Amino acid sequence: MSCGEPFRPPDVVKLIERQRAARWMKKGKLCVDLEIRRHKLRQQKARLPPSQDSSSLISQTIRRASETTAELNSSETHISVEESVLERECREDLLKEGSISATHNLYHQPKVKRVLVHCNGGDITQSVYVWGRTIDEVTPCICLQEMWNPQ
Repeated sequence: MSCGEPFRPPDVVKLIERQRAARWMKKGKLCVDLEIRRHKLRQQKARLPPSQDSSSLISQTIRRASETTAELNSSETHISVEESVLERECREDLLKEGSISATHNLYHQPKVKRVLVHCNGGDITQSVYVWGRTIDEVTPCICLQEMWNPQ
């Protein structure tokens, strides 16, 4: 028996890292696309109607130009993409809350340790695995195996 995380071969770890990087790249591209869409929508909302008389010095009330169907479609797609991103983030947060708390470290050391014990200068094939939380718990186990005399 062993404790801790199971062994992962290096190629599996590299594959996981590549997948994680690909997800971050995809998320980055999506965020940039959303920022561009937000910028376009802001610019469209600030667009002024074409002036009939540019030489007129009389102040006029400024009215916003009517939106075209392309602008309406782009705003609708922008809203739907933002909603899907928010839903995905909520689902990811729920999954993360169940497995790892934000107040804990990413990796927890087990309370009980497994130690390989062998006599100094002795044969390593005669070594023994001993379990314990402290050195006081490990020492009696070693004495029971008659490997070491604590006196």
